[in-house]
Amino acid sequence: MTVSPIEFKPLTIEDKPIYDVYYNKSGTRISDVHMASRMAWGKGFNYVWTEIRDTLLVLSPKSVFSTIHFSMPLGLTSKEQMEGIVDDLWDEYAPRFAEQTGSE
Repeated sequence: MTVSPIEFKPLTIEDKPIYDVYYNKSGTRISDVHMASRMAWGKGFNYVWTEIRDTLLVLSPKSVFSTIHFSMPLGLTSKEQMEGIVDDLWDEYAPRFAEQTGSE
């Protein structure tokens, strides 16, 4: 089942409480995904986020540093969860990735 369009909203410091729930659930300690890093680099990456399949997903739709990209969903606990997220986003985002990267 494809869920589209997925609504993303800008990531702000006010989102820290919900972000921290997923960050802590993820068990990661990678500094790039810590909220402080997201805030420090946010202007350049234009981060937006959504809750999808019991995860928090961050997207950089336009960036001064790179092409469009998603971060690994925070709170991900299963392969099936990840497959569902890809299914939900594929129709809308695969063409955007292909256009920016010149791939099919």
